[in-house]
Amino acid sequence: MNISGLLGTFASSLRFYIDEFERIILHVSGNLPLVGNQIECHVTEARGLLESNPDDSELYCSLLDEMSSVRIPIFEIIIELQKEDIINQQMNHLLDAVTDVQKIIDENSILFVDYSDKKERREFSEDYRHIFTLISFLLNSIEKQMTRINRELMDLVKVMENQFSNMKSIITAILSGKNSIEDSGNALSKSFRSILNITENLAEELEQYNNFFERLRLLQDDMNREVSICSGLREEVDEDLKCFGGSLSLNECRFNNTIIQKIVSKLSVEEERQTFREEFSELTIEESAGSNFVLF
Repeated sequence: MNISGLLGTFASSLRFYIDEFERIILHVSGNLPLVGNQIECHVTEARGLLESNPDDSELYCSLLDEMSSVRIPIFEIIIELQKEDIINQQMNHLLDAVTDVQKIIDENSILFVDYSDKKERREFSEDYRHIFTLISFLLNSIEKQMTRINRELMDLVKVMENQFSNMKSIITAILSGKNSIEDSGNALSKSFRSILNITENLAEELEQYNNFFERLRLLQDDMNREVSICSGLREEVDEDLKCFGGSLSLNECRFNNTIIQKIVSKLSVEEERQTFREEFSELTIEESAGSNFVLF
């Protein structure tokens, strides 16, 4: 029973997931505000120039309104990305929990040498009961938390995809009318050309995001497979626990005041904390004050 090895594989996959998630979101959150600010600056400049050239206002006003509206989905995405910190913290907390339990298993590695023989011997039964209670609790937490994290992540991606689609529609309309702008060489014409160049750059930038989102979906599929393996391991552990007298109350487990309480105290959403209150009534789980999230 190579529990430490399986947890190590899960930890490695989760660590890679976290790194890729951060890399992709960093690109999105770093580039979009810059592009949006560039567009806004040039739109503001162009509106000022239009006030000095009222004869041209009818030709340019509708195009300016479309250009300015590109910032709306950009703003919506930036607001949505505030959830990224919370999701990232949740994944890092889960990684810490797996690492902590793996360390406990490694410190008790002698129990897993000749396990099939030792588990039949009474002198080891209490040690197995305590450590398997801890492992079962962790695996249960992995299943619940990763299911929620993946759901939140895909909700975030879906919202961003919808906003990018809105941006593409606006940009397509803008660029389809660019030939109606004469390059007369005056300040107003140059200002509009600058906006169009930025908009074209943004259109090229958006093409990259489809690959980013597909990458996140593939990573999620990988993590779902890892979670499935953990679920299978939990069933195996729970079955073996029956041989040792069943799972202990978490208050009775020797790891309660250390790693178990640490896992519980850092649960990130009130919904999940309430689930654990109902499932493990012996634990002390405070309500999150004034927020759906407990940041750690």
